[in-house]
Amino acid sequence: MTMRRRHPKVGICVIRIEAQRSGTLITLQENADIEQISTARTSVKADIDAAVAAVREFLRSFTDSAGCAEGREPGQPDPA
Repeated sequence: MTMRRRHPKVGICVIRIEAQRSGTLITLQENADIEQISTARTSVKADIDAAVAAVREFLRSFTDSAGCAEGREPGQPDPA
């Protein structure tokens, strides 16, 4: 028997960028479920393209695991 959540799944991705003499340091803190702190992950990137790719992958993974329909406007009801 599968229990259904009372509240929608909520994830968070924090991007911190720091200017350094040698370039930029980008720290990503990702958590696909804020109710489970054990799922949090931190990664460090020096390359902007790599950081953007990591955020894109986090968003895709989150929407897939939450069963979200990509491209829907916020607040629209789930399709029947």
